[in-house]
Amino acid sequence: AIEISYGSMDYALNIFRGGAPFSLALRHNPLFRTRSPLKRALLTAFFNKRMLPVFQPFEPMYNLDYAAHAKTLTDIPIITVGGVRARTDMEKAISSGAADCVAMSRPFLREPDFAARLRDGAVASACSNCNNCVLMVDAGQPTRCYKRTFHSPEGQQS
Repeated sequence: AIEISYGSMDYALNIFRGGAPFSLALRHNPLFRTRSPLKRALLTAFFNKRMLPVFQPFEPMYNLDYAAHAKTLTDIPIITVGGVRARTDMEKAISSGAADCVAMSRPFLREPDFAARLRDGAVASACSNCNNCVLMVDAGQPTRCYKRTFHSPEGQQS
């Protein structure tokens, strides 16, 4: 199968959809963390002026059109990933023939039992695509959902 995705950590801005809590990165991500108020202000200004405007808005199933196009080019099974959150979208992607399979990542970070919840009738993931999990990739913290609470490396809640 071929998975149709968009972006990689080589150019991380491609995997951000919607906004990003840059203040979290300033506090915890070693790439941005600083105690200097001047550096913090400069980084924030740079982020707000140069980085935030290039973020694409979050849309459910944002790679599905590309998956549908790929289906016209090959007989190899096509998997779509990106913005997969709701059962109805998953079912539509497969029943319409736009994709043979759907894949998810962030919903499983938010709810490790999401597949079982879908089986038992859940209609959507609680993942809000807040991007906290992506911002924390370089922070020396486990890959997990940081939406509800964030515990700093020192164990203090932030």
